[in-house]
Amino acid sequence: MDSPPEDAVPLPGTAWEVVPVQGRAPMAYVDVAASPNIKSFSLFCEGNRPMMAMLLNKPATVPRVTVTWNFAGRLIDIPTGRANAQSTFWQANLTGSQLIPMLLRQNGSVMLRINGRLEGEALLAGAPLALRTAMRTCVKF
Repeated sequence: MDSPPEDAVPLPGTAWEVVPVQGRAPMAYVDVAASPNIKSFSLFCEGNRPMMAMLLNKPATVPRVTVTWNFAGRLIDIPTGRANAQSTFWQANLTGSQLIPMLLRQNGSVMLRINGRLEGEALLAGAPLALRTAMRTCVKF
């Protein structure tokens, strides 16, 4: 799997934010920039499990996808499963994953891939505050 060049220029995107969810804890949310397929990611607690949801802007045609978060060459692979009949909503259990610790301590942006193909990037601005707020019931900080 190739990493983007070290001199890759970050694209514009939105900062992480806390989004209220009726009847449950809020979620940490970020839009993805310059992706042909990924619209956004949400991280949230489902009971005591940290979860990641990915919203696509068109259906994926495969039964499972691996989302790779590339933090300047440090790769975090997240196997995800289809979570709706339209194949536009995908989820993963983050228990044991290094994704949240990396989101808490990295700056700038993170490059994203689906099954090895470049899919844009997400800014890391606001991630620590959004994650600490949204994930406090299922992640120890």
